[in-house]
Amino acid sequence: MATVPTTSAVIYSGPKDWDKFKDEFKTRAKGYDLWEYIDPDKNLPWPIKPTPPDITSYPKRRLRQSTRGASSSSEGTMQIEEVDRTGHPTNTLEMTTEGRQAYNQDFTTYTYLDREYKTFRKNSNELMKWVLDSVSPSIKQTCLSPDDDLKSWYAKLQKAGKVYDSRLLMNTKREYEERLKQAPKAAKKLDEWIARWQEIMAQGQRHGVPETIMPVIWTNQLCTAVAPIMPSWSSSFMLLKRDEIEKGTINYLEVGASLLDHWTMTNPQQSARNVKAAFPTFHGAPADPSSQDDPDQEETKDTNNQPRGRTSGRGPKRGSRRGSQADRNSSSNKRKRQESDAQGTRCKACLNPGHKLPQCYYAFPNKAPAEFKPNEGVSALVQDRIASDQSLKEEIGRLSKTMERLTTQETD
Repeated sequence: MATVPTTSAVIYSGPKDWDKFKDEFKTRAKGYDLWEYIDPDKNLPWPIKPTPPDITSYPKRRLRQSTRGASSSSEGTMQIEEVDRTGHPTNTLEMTTEGRQAYNQDFTTYTYLDREYKTFRKNSNELMKWVLDSVSPSIKQTCLSPDDDLKSWYAKLQKAGKVYDSRLLMNTKREYEERLKQAPKAAKKLDEWIARWQEIMAQGQRHGVPETIMPVIWTNQLCTAVAPIMPSWSSSFMLLKRDEIEKGTINYLEVGASLLDHWTMTNPQQSARNVKAAFPTFHGAPADPSSQDDPDQEETKDTNNQPRGRTSGRGPKRGSRRGSQADRNSSSNKRKRQESDAQGTRCKACLNPGHKLPQCYYAFPNKAPAEFKPNEGVSALVQDRIASDQSLKEEIGRLSKTMERLTTQETD
């Protein structure tokens, strides 16, 4: 049996885990081209190992010699092909011409089917290995017999899991309501809450929770939850998206991206902290991108080199309070420059810290290479930002004209 590393965190220990486990099972089965054989709604037979063609089942050739007349005696004798109905061939040379052609065709078909079956068995073994690694020992003993195939395994697990399916709607609805109540009171961890809100929205729509299906309901509940910390976004969102909400065409992923965008712009300190994490670490301490060539840091370093508990004089010097205040102002200014620098490295369109606006493939799709695959969520975010930010729209227009002019000059 082939072995593959298990990367999934899904563990099936009882009926309550069936909902998440079946989705992971189905996704992997489709990836291995096995789902059509496992799907309970289909009745495809489980593939069996092909058998090679039996060489003895093809007609054997019997040679009969005939002597020609005197006029053709110079040509010797001629062999006439007949079927030997009393014997069986042991190789292709002993077959008749028609028998040899039929055997070669059957053997070619067998070779193809055998290659396909080996691929099927390899994929099947890898999926079985994942299932065995993902279930508890008790489930393994009660539902996963070594004499059964994956189709039988899935049927037994599904039979046990269906007991819990009737509770999924109510449990998901309850979890959705709890998630709304858990909205942070401060904007510090709103990005983490948005990710969890999107997860429960996906589960709710999959299980038919009415509050997650009807945009009129979930948009109002979302705005109510985040209004204490994002009042401007909540009020403007309901006004700008009124038509989409009433028509039911709005998508929760786009709404989450819009809310995250607003959080990023109004919380630069959190963004700056994320940018710092991208710099290398030296001797266990992260490198500060704004520390290079910073005169304030040099002054602070000279001041801090003095041993703790000692002063250059025996008493407090005049102006020490003034110097302390200057140090604090210097540190404050340095932090402001760090935050400004961190924000300045982010693309104004997609908010990616890895490039600036002129290099953004979402803002300038004509610059994107053929292998670039855009993310739908980021594309929606960029389009929303361009539509709502007139200055960004004008800057992209100016850059587009400049790029076109440079391209024209190069071609000339």
